[in-house]
Amino acid sequence: MSSPEVFNHKFDSLLLQLPLGWEQMAIETHAFRRARQIKSPRELLRAVFSYAVADYSLREVAALLTGEHRWISDQAVHERLSNCGAWLETLLAHLLGEKATQVSSQIGRSLKIVDATILTCPAARGTDYRLHLCYEPISQSSCGVKLTDVKGAERFTHFDYDPLDIVLGDRIYGTAKHIIKVIAQGADVLVRQSLQQLGLYTQAGERVDWQELLIKAQATGRLLLEAYIRDAEGQQAKVFIVGQRLREAEIESARRQVKRSASDKGHKTRAATLLAGEWLTVLTTLGPAELSAEMILQLYRVRWHIELYIKCLKSILKLGQLRASRGSQLARVHLLAKMISALVVETVAVERLGREWRQMTRGRRGTWFRVWKMIRDELTETISGTSDWQAWQWRLMLKVIWERRRKRKLQRLSKQVISWLHESPSSKLTRTSNQPSLIHLAA
Repeated sequence: MSSPEVFNHKFDSLLLQLPLGWEQMAIETHAFRRARQIKSPRELLRAVFSYAVADYSLREVAALLTGEHRWISDQAVHERLSNCGAWLETLLAHLLGEKATQVSSQIGRSLKIVDATILTCPAARGTDYRLHLCYEPISQSSCGVKLTDVKGAERFTHFDYDPLDIVLGDRIYGTAKHIIKVIAQGADVLVRQSLQQLGLYTQAGERVDWQELLIKAQATGRLLLEAYIRDAEGQQAKVFIVGQRLREAEIESARRQVKRSASDKGHKTRAATLLAGEWLTVLTTLGPAELSAEMILQLYRVRWHIELYIKCLKSILKLGQLRASRGSQLARVHLLAKMISALVVETVAVERLGREWRQMTRGRRGTWFRVWKMIRDELTETISGTSDWQAWQWRLMLKVIWERRRKRKLQRLSKQVISWLHESPSSKLTRTSNQPSLIHLAA
């Protein structure tokens, strides 16, 4: 089998991980309109992956395509890739739908963690994009992705949930409006809660004095409270507040942090803020009849797994290393293609090692961190096909990679310096001195 055939076979095996009809999606979303230098949706997808997964520049992608006797400029590559946003978003949605079906068929109640990470473009002064993620920790796989600009606030309602799902989130997700919307879908909520920022009420409608409750609970170091929350429209839901007082060393650390933050903002430290900082408080819709307070706190600690997932995305797949400007279609294409590659890496890892290797319902044998790294390298080589490049391909590619004409030319040595280097006595001495020098050391 010749090298091109080997490459085609490897890349075609990668395409088997995509949902059925992905080529037709490219035509329907107008990502692929007509065949010129890029002859098919397959070749267009390879160009997208070369840019976003192999991290090639636009000119390097153009060189890759030119190496196959299809000359194309980097401006043309920019235009073709910029039209792929809707296509990649559709592909990503279908991939997530397939994964959600696989997960739901394996377990009963499902844990889902929601979090977001910020992404910045080159020379940015703040946040440019926010990537919202929904993660299933039992199977260690993603189940929801949504990309927004900086105005896309972190909230549970970016995703839909199935009845009996248990949705976990950090304290920024603890707003009554969005918690009530999750409950309306039949799912349960478990979120770290700041008692200062959420109004709690009794069944009779009276405001709960949470400071008094924490002071009374200091002796036992435990808190279990049944209360109600309300949104702006008057809808309310029954919740439970589970609290555990921190250790003394943790309390001192929390106090220093609160005082430092208040000092930086020019505010005075409030006694209520210091009191709230002494406790780990979690809001949940799961009552004591379903889970004990200790199990609630233990379940919340699983939330940390989405932080590890984000770390894999950014450190292994280089999710945060955008090369396009803010608001450009190319930046959106880059991020969507990165997430598609993450789902492909997950799928390949499960095929190679099996789901049991990492599931939290049994003794796990390892994490995906090193496995992801190795599959990423395999995926990158499959996309670029570097091991099969020939000398004639390099000659074609160099014509595209060469620098364009510009005012600031690439530095080169002057004729005088070159002449001096050839005729310098030191160079003659170097050429004639072939014997190693002897070094005598004093006793």
